[in-house]
Amino acid sequence: MVNNTLVSDYGPNTVFLFARAGPSTAEVMNNIFSGPGKLTADEDGGRFWNFTTNLKVDGNPGFRSIAEYDYRVTSAAGGAIDKGTTPGNLDNVSLLPTGQYLHPLKSAPRSILGSSIDTGAYEFGDAPRVIK
Repeated sequence: MVNNTLVSDYGPNTVFLFARAGPSTAEVMNNIFSGPGKLTADEDGGRFWNFTTNLKVDGNPGFRSIAEYDYRVTSAAGGAIDKGTTPGNLDNVSLLPTGQYLHPLKSAPRSILGSSIDTGAYEFGDAPRVIK
């Protein structure tokens, strides 16, 4: 799970990720988890997760407008900008994001601006305006 933005408006019992026991480990890299709650369920104990350069905040990490579901990061998102890790490859497929969501139901190219990839679903300064 690479370069996503997960937002919860629910309470502190929210669980962002849950995995059943198995032989594999989930790679969770460069994501923003916004809202109260915990990353993994007590049942999995975090044993099945490999977390790398994610941002977890109970409030707004610097989104443009939570009220309008606009989760593009602004300059106030210092914890996300240039804080990611280059995700590498899996089975000879690059995990580096090349696109980002453009509302409604469209996509736009994504580039890396600055010294490193940003965490989350959008690159600061590269995310296009939301089409209303």
